[in-house]
Amino acid sequence: MLLRKKPYLLFAAFLLSAFYCFGQLQAFQVIAPAKTTAQGKTTPQIEPFASFQRKISGDSKPVRVDADSISSWSDKSKYYLLLKGHVFLEQSVLQIRGDQALIVADIESYKMRGIWELGIYLNGNVKIDNSAEVRNAKTAYIELATRGEFRFNAVKSKVEQKDSSADPLFKAAQEGKAKSIEEQKKSQKPAPDKVVPPAKPGEEKPKPVSLLSPQNKPEPVLPIGVPSSPTLVTTSYQNNPGLAPVNPAPVLQNPLPRTVPVTPPIGIPGGIPIPITSSDIDIPARQYSVSPRGSSGFNIRMEPLANGEQAVIVSGGVIMNVKDVAGIGLVDIEADRLVIWTKGANPQEIIGNLKKQTNQSGKELELYLSGHVEVRQQDPAKPGNKKGSDAGEVRIIRADEVYYDIGRNTAVALNGELEFYQPKLTDPLFVRAKEIQQLAANQYKVVKAEVFSSKMPADPGLKIYVAEATIEERTIPKFSIFGKRFVDRNTEQELDQKESYVRAKNMFIELENFPIFYLPYLQGDGRDPLGPIEGVNLGFNNIFGGQFGLTLNAFDLLGIQPYENTRWRFDIDYLTKRGPGLGSDFDYLAPDFFGIPGKVNGLAKVYGIIDNGPDNLGGGRTVGEPHPEYRGRILWRQGIADMSNGFTFLGQAAGISDRNYIEQFFKPEWDNGINQDTWAYLRQTDQNMGWYVMGEVRTRPWINETNWLPRLDGFILGQPLFDIFTSSTWGGAAYGNLLITNDGTPVVSPLTDVENSTGRFNVSEELSAPFNLGGLKITPYLKGDLALYTNDLSGNTLGRAWGGGGIRASLPFTASYPDFKSDLFNVNGINHKIVNSVNYFNASSSAQYSNFAQLDRLNDDASDQALRDIRNQPTIYPNTLNSNLLTTNNPYFDPQIYAIRRTIDSRIDTLNQIQVIQGDIRQRLQTKRGFPGSQHIVDWMVLDLSGSFFPEKNTDNFGNYLAFLQYDYLWNIGDRTSFTSTGWVDPMENGARVFTLGGYLNRSDRTNFYLGYRSIEPVESKALTGAATYIFSPKYAVTGSSTYDFATFQSVSNSLVLTRVGTDLQVSLGFTYNAMQDNFGFTFEILPTIASGGGRFVGPSSNFTNNGGVLAR
Repeated sequence: MLLRKKPYLLFAAFLLSAFYCFGQLQAFQVIAPAKTTAQGKTTPQIEPFASFQRKISGDSKPVRVDADSISSWSDKSKYYLLLKGHVFLEQSVLQIRGDQALIVADIESYKMRGIWELGIYLNGNVKIDNSAEVRNAKTAYIELATRGEFRFNAVKSKVEQKDSSADPLFKAAQEGKAKSIEEQKKSQKPAPDKVVPPAKPGEEKPKPVSLLSPQNKPEPVLPIGVPSSPTLVTTSYQNNPGLAPVNPAPVLQNPLPRTVPVTPPIGIPGGIPIPITSSDIDIPARQYSVSPRGSSGFNIRMEPLANGEQAVIVSGGVIMNVKDVAGIGLVDIEADRLVIWTKGANPQEIIGNLKKQTNQSGKELELYLSGHVEVRQQDPAKPGNKKGSDAGEVRIIRADEVYYDIGRNTAVALNGELEFYQPKLTDPLFVRAKEIQQLAANQYKVVKAEVFSSKMPADPGLKIYVAEATIEERTIPKFSIFGKRFVDRNTEQELDQKESYVRAKNMFIELENFPIFYLPYLQGDGRDPLGPIEGVNLGFNNIFGGQFGLTLNAFDLLGIQPYENTRWRFDIDYLTKRGPGLGSDFDYLAPDFFGIPGKVNGLAKVYGIIDNGPDNLGGGRTVGEPHPEYRGRILWRQGIADMSNGFTFLGQAAGISDRNYIEQFFKPEWDNGINQDTWAYLRQTDQNMGWYVMGEVRTRPWINETNWLPRLDGFILGQPLFDIFTSSTWGGAAYGNLLITNDGTPVVSPLTDVENSTGRFNVSEELSAPFNLGGLKITPYLKGDLALYTNDLSGNTLGRAWGGGGIRASLPFTASYPDFKSDLFNVNGINHKIVNSVNYFNASSSAQYSNFAQLDRLNDDASDQALRDIRNQPTIYPNTLNSNLLTTNNPYFDPQIYAIRRTIDSRIDTLNQIQVIQGDIRQRLQTKRGFPGSQHIVDWMVLDLSGSFFPEKNTDNFGNYLAFLQYDYLWNIGDRTSFTSTGWVDPMENGARVFTLGGYLNRSDRTNFYLGYRSIEPVESKALTGAATYIFSPKYAVTGSSTYDFATFQSVSNSLVLTRVGTDLQVSLGFTYNAMQDNFGFTFEILPTIASGGGRFVGPSSNFTNNGGVLAR
């Protein structure tokens, strides 16, 4: 019973069955009129002027242009190409040649609709070959359109960016366009009807139609040949005379019930059994219209049959629309050739309506179509719905040839493709088969079929082969896998769901063209074969052992209707060296918070593991540090922005089982994420002023953290006074409780990392008076802070007055070198910008910073803990002397002393006397790049230099005048190629020295290369890093990176990942090695992105970081 309600459980047991979709429409070739002699033979005539148009709706065939030389220019709405010598244009089967040409591309059309509309004027030896005919002309004007690429190439030289509007060809092209428009207007005038004379005497009349009783209905038969020597009188209307004759169609058998085969009339392509609807079925009249597919028109012939039916034969490319079809509504049909059978209609009236392309009606309507057939059916929208809220489902049949009985909604297609599309799903269900039978409006049968869901049906990654299958689009009650019915929480109505119910025989599943599974029988929802499964992970490494993971959609699993803009997942993991793990994460967006308007976003995570293995954190730390058996974490984050009256709320609650849990199992989150602490923050702002209140509670005893119980701050920034001064004021009142780690590692700042509880009250002010002397901007300023601590580190109440003054000045320079140009360096003129800045500041304090606990922390948790681990594990460094510099209480590397020397004044507890002169020079070499008329300014080279000078070197800078000598260099060699180098030095003995240099190369197809070198002293790290992402094709990519440290002679980290990217399936196979942990591993990840992938959860996945399962790391 459960399997009947949710047959995808059968699929989920084997973890692999997903379906592919198809989004490409066939392009149809417009056939131009053929030039014939009196004997009917084609002759290569040379026309003085030829006009040709190829504008096919939805065509994405690229347009390629080659010529000996090309010059280009543009204005606001057009892009021009002047081509000289051996001009060649190609789009699909269309090939055009000429001596010279002018191409005008409509930029506005491309921006608005994504379509390149091209007007092309050719002069000299023009040849137009569209595979159906060849036209030669002296000059020609051609119109093309494509949604695909527009590419051009100069064979003998580079494309020259030059305005060539003065060329005589430019004026001739304008005249050619006007002449082409005039010819198109003339060709649109209707031609008079022509009546073909009766057949010649002696010709054989057609055989009578044989209607058999249902009891004697034969099996599907082979085609009956077309009778020779007909005597039927054929009425003919030619919209475009001279069109090439219709090719015979291959055999088409008739498997439909309640039909009988009859002899086809004259003119029908080939001989096939024609199904005629039985007379006992009452079918209402249908409204239909026929129009040409392209600008070259079509041919129409009417042939009456002996049984009272009329056969209308249309060739040359047709579009047919049929309205009010039972169970469907609208049917849209395109084909190269069309035969319409209808009964009881006036032939002349039908021809007249076709000629005028107006609607007409027919009660019994049967169609035969051949050549690039496409039949689109769209169900009507549900009554009462808002516009666009729930449009009807769309079904598309594409095939070589199709028989379609519109009255009974039945069809047969050979070598066809069947596509089901629902508006709320991103990708349709796609079926390709030798034979497709439409048994009813929503029921199909396929023979020798492939079933998948992909936007790239030419090469799907995961597909199912079936010998025979039926597909039914139906609406059923929506249940969870536990049998619980989904209920709308607002209306309390039970919910239904649409499914593509598939029943198949002899099924093979293939992954990347490799068979992996067989079933003799299969049934289930083709749109959602995996049910709640969203991802499968397999892997192995030395730390976790074998890794097996599964990600499930919690809403589908529990039978709960998803809230809008939410996502809820379960993670199930098993690590052979550690143990089983379970987790869940939930993220959400909302327009209000329980009625309070604002932009709401948040996430909640919980994960736990029974861990029976040792931790391996690397970096010389002891393997197997003690940890609890039951380990895990909980996390909740909440943000509410843009509330009324300028309020913003941020909050986080976090709990972790032990010190090393996050670093071991969620390393990227530990290194790059925000602190896993617990706090709440409420702020109100109004223009340049505001206030905030926050509270924070430590929940992790191994972290240095301040409890704020609570903290209140306010500010007024950039307030003008008397049009002379600018004032910035901020201050606050708080009660802080600094708690120090209990893990036994040494603290980073031994003077101030001391447990302490104190009230703190302070007010700060900066008053400046900026003025200009020509280009020189001078800003004298005063800065100060008054603070009161109720309990300093000596246990006393202590006030502190800190303040001083200074002057800032800046002077910009600009020099232009417009004649400096180089194709080699991609430079078109140079503009050199320099900004010289200097800042002098001298401050004193009534109390040393070492009297107060460091309540305002300078390092985040990961940096603080890493520094403590470094000082506790000196063996990581190859140089013992340098290791001792870091592992002892060396003030060089105390972050609080570093902040004072850098004049960071935003931390109230880290203020002290200082006197410093800071200078910097910022330089830009700018140039122009891009096409003429649409050039943009880029920084060709950037070089920033800075440094600090300390007049009181002994008290402020360890006996050295200079500190923090830095440079930052960037050379943008091209728009996607650059070289960079950075460095900073503390020029004291055993001071910090950091240098980097590297080169980047990236391409629009996501290909990226990087090679860089980094040196860090005094730890003696000299690492060479290479990284590359190479895109083999739109589907396949490889990403690799490696870092080798020449100081330790170790390949520190290595990774290689091969990824198959598709809309149906993403498969990744990766290998990693980390020398610091002596850890080798591989991972294999399968993420089915099947047709229902966009609809199974409606959460804003891009807004939140996915850290749900261990195996995702």
